[in-house]
Amino acid sequence: MKFSLTPNKTSKKEQKCFFLPLMLVFILITGCSNKKDVENYTENMTTFVNNVEKLSVSINAIDPESDVAAAELLSYLDNMDQTFSQMADVKPPGGYENVADISRSAATSMRNAVQIYHEVYEAETFDEEKEAQARSSYNYAFECLDQISDILQNK
Repeated sequence: MKFSLTPNKTSKKEQKCFFLPLMLVFILITGCSNKKDVENYTENMTTFVNNVEKLSVSINAIDPESDVAAAELLSYLDNMDQTFSQMADVKPPGGYENVADISRSAATSMRNAVQIYHEVYEAETFDEEKEAQARSSYNYAFECLDQISDILQNK
């Protein structure tokens, strides 16, 4: 069975370029909304960011030559799917309602990616086209996160 970790290859620098500005924006939001809403959103997004970072590190640490590599990858991806779904359920503070739509889109895309990855890695034969489709959906989920970051930073 062919095994690919391509979808999660992001450098620490790339992760910090996304996550640090996102967290700094929460400080700016406090003047635009109810403080409790902002604190709740900040707490939830911090948890989300931390979970995604941990899952990414775990996925990148999988030995692709291991007999259990595919099972490990699918388990981490299931957790990533759950994490994105939880993020999509968090209501953004006032003035950032459009973030909710993008969050749902990211969660849907991640869910699709994970379902396809399951099909690919649980099949008797490896399907490169399906794997590329899964990777594309996975990458789109992270592109949605970039959009959210841009919106929160008023870009």
